[in-house]
Amino acid sequence: MFKIKQIFIMSLTGIILGACSGENATDSSDHVLDEPEQTSEASLDGLDAATKAELEKENPEDINWENVHLTKGQFKEYIERFHTSLNDSSTDEENTLIVHSIKMLTDTEIEIIIENTDQSEFAEFTNSFFGWTMDTIIRQMYIRSDFFDGVNQVTIRTQDQQGEIVSESNDFIELDEN
Repeated sequence: MFKIKQIFIMSLTGIILGACSGENATDSSDHVLDEPEQTSEASLDGLDAATKAELEKENPEDINWENVHLTKGQFKEYIERFHTSLNDSSTDEENTLIVHSIKMLTDTEIEIIIENTDQSEFAEFTNSFFGWTMDTIIRQMYIRSDFFDGVNQVTIRTQDQQGEIVSESNDFIELDEN
């Protein structure tokens, strides 16, 4: 279990930093995510100093999440960049899991559509672990955004292209350590 946690922490660091520091994508043909609302809200490039300092920490366990804050526009941009960074990192032929979309359906509902071309006995485990990882990362950023009302969590649903639900939760997913 320690190895899985260690892999998750390394993945989380790379994904958060990649999503927050990457260039804005100009090709929206591979995105399904709605464009961020055109408001006067700052972009991820304009994160406040405290948020930026926390997200730049090498070890996610060292992040003080109380110091992280995103506006609604920054959160939507984060999801877009996150999706782009996942697609950019999945260009090698060994990756069998493709993220087709990350879409904010409402202010309290996010849908992730994946495709796993792996037909081995590990495909279901891969889908489940990926769903858990995506839920954890996106949920942590959501509760630090202006979307979170302090009470109600976002519902995050991960499903495959055939519509089969891999995971759906309105709270952090707990892994059974047995």
